[in-house]
Amino acid sequence: MASAIRLAVSQLPELTRRLERFFPLSLKAYYLAQSVHGGQWSGVEFVVDDWPDFGALVYRPAKGSDGKHFSKFTAKNYGLYGESRERLTRLLSIPGIVNWEKDAIFSAVRVETELDALRDATGERGKLVDGEPARMYYREIDEQLPDCSLPDGWTATKIPQDAVGKLMQNWAFGTTEGAEEYIKQCLQFPSCALWDAKGEMMGCLMSHEYGSNGLLFVDKSVRRQGVALELAHRLQKAMLEAGRKNTFVYAAYSNEAAHQFAHATGFSVVPKGDSLRCYYTPASAKL
Repeated sequence: MASAIRLAVSQLPELTRRLERFFPLSLKAYYLAQSVHGGQWSGVEFVVDDWPDFGALVYRPAKGSDGKHFSKFTAKNYGLYGESRERLTRLLSIPGIVNWEKDAIFSAVRVETELDALRDATGERGKLVDGEPARMYYREIDEQLPDCSLPDGWTATKIPQDAVGKLMQNWAFGTTEGAEEYIKQCLQFPSCALWDAKGEMMGCLMSHEYGSNGLLFVDKSVRRQGVALELAHRLQKAMLEAGRKNTFVYAAYSNEAAHQFAHATGFSVVPKGDSLRCYYTPASAKL
C-alpha cells in the first residue's frame, strides 16, 4: 500500500544528506531543503514515500502557509524527484499529495522517469501542457576559478532590490504573477551586479533558493565584451563563500547562446538531466 510521510523541518538535514547520493540530479531539492531548514525560505514542505530510505519525493506549497517568503508564483509550484516511474507515480496518486483542483506548475520535471510518472498520476484529472525542454548543466565550484578583473572605474556589488526590473527581462517561467516578489526574495542569496564609472548597471546575475543561477542581464552596450563571464565567475565565488560547493543551470534546447555560455563558464552536461516545466489545469476549470 502506498504511503506518504511529510517531513518536519528538523528532518531536512538528514534529507539533504541522503540526496547527496543522487547528485547532480537531486541538487534542486537538496538546496531548497537547505534554504528551508536555514530559515531563508518558507511556504514549502517535503513529502516522501518512505523514510529514511525514500524512493520518491515531492516538494510542494505548504498547506495553510502564508510564510514571509510566499508569493503567488511559488504558491503553485511543485517539484518532483523519483528513482523510478512506479514509485513516483504511487506517491503522486495518493489523495492530498497534489491539489488537483487548482492550477499548478511542476518545475524541472525530468524527461526521463518524472514526466511519465506525472502523466500517469494526472490521468483524467486535468490537462498538462509541456514547456520547452531544457538541458541541465552542472559544475563543482572550487578555488581555481579565474581571477576577476573589471574595467577602470567599474565596481561589483550584490544586486539591489530596485534592480528587479533588469532581472525580469529574462523571466521565462510562464506566469509573471508574483514574479517580482519571488525575485526580491531570492536576492538574499548570492548575486552579482556590475556598475560602470557613471554608476549605471551594466549587468547582473542571481542565484535561486534551490541553488541554480540565472536571469542573466547584460546591457546591450557592453555585450560580447566578457561581462557575462565576469558575472558568472564572481557569482560562483560568492556562492562558494556562502557554502555552496556546486551549482547548476538549465538551458532551453533552442537557446544556443545559453549552451555556449554554460560550456564557457565551466559547466558540463548532466546525463539524463533534460527537464521541462509542466503547466497543469484541472478538468473542472472553466474554458
